[in-house]
Amino acid sequence: MRIFCTLFDKNYLYKGLTLYTTLAKHSADFHLWVLCMDETTFAVLDKMNLKNVSLIRSSEFENERLLAAKKERTVAEYSWTCTANLCWYLLGKIKDGETITYLDADMAFFSDPEAIFQEMADASIAIVGHRLEGERKTMEKYVGKYNVAWVSFKKDEQGMKASEWWKERVLEWCFARFEGGKIGDQHYLNDWTERFKNVHVVSHEGADVAPWNVANRKITARDGKMYIGSAELVFYHFHSFTLVHEHFYLPAPAYYIPRSAQRYIYDVYFKEMQQNIAAVSKVDPVFHFGFKKNYLKSYIAQKVFSCRFIEYFYIKYCHYNLKRSHG
Repeated sequence: MRIFCTLFDKNYLYKGLTLYTTLAKHSADFHLWVLCMDETTFAVLDKMNLKNVSLIRSSEFENERLLAAKKERTVAEYSWTCTANLCWYLLGKIKDGETITYLDADMAFFSDPEAIFQEMADASIAIVGHRLEGERKTMEKYVGKYNVAWVSFKKDEQGMKASEWWKERVLEWCFARFEGGKIGDQHYLNDWTERFKNVHVVSHEGADVAPWNVANRKITARDGKMYIGSAELVFYHFHSFTLVHEHFYLPAPAYYIPRSAQRYIYDVYFKEMQQNIAAVSKVDPVFHFGFKKNYLKSYIAQKVFSCRFIEYFYIKYCHYNLKRSHG
């Protein structure tokens, strides 16, 4: 059995559910632990009684150090802080030799993740690179080499060591600003291939396809399956996906998303999410979170300007902030 974990609050509930439902469609034997970042999320998921899912209340998870960090960090920063702590927490609950894999809530599976586990083999730790393309490649200094979307730890000496080290670092510092060569929780992964032993960097081309690396990749659909080049798409990271209402979404403001990706990936994701919106409505008819009301400016910007034009200035803006942070 494959053991996964994720975390999300009421504003990410539809996304987190879509992660779960797509995983359930493609994985034959799995268990998913969900850290509910608020009571609303716990209440809704508890009513849904999802198969192969264990819920964790934030109140039973948080300790004094986490609560202290929570007071000085934004919702996003605190969620990043909890990611490493959740992995460490669950390593204490699984058996020796088992592996816990963290998944970002804004991801969805398009095929069986077993392909990645087969590639990992006996690795103690597994991480995935951003795979930045073109001019975005220079952004690696800003966002880090690796993306905290899929992070695996085996309960062995190296896996435990890496998990505890990461937990301690994010408790010390985890903010949404570039400072001291780091930002958030991602830069801490930069040297893991040297810092720890038995670390595997996932090379599967269908893993962690995302707005920052999809633009120049060939996307096709054959026999009901999605392909990135010649590799079957395993999971896509829907970073900055904006849900406007149940019949309208923005794929990824500030990124150029090719039509093929919108047709074969984003539209499929949105249809799955619509089913989950309906499912939530059945157990909680008054639930109204997760929609971005102030979408008009982003929508007009994408209609008036090309997405490549927007993306160009977004990259320049990030480069400027990076340069300024170095003085």
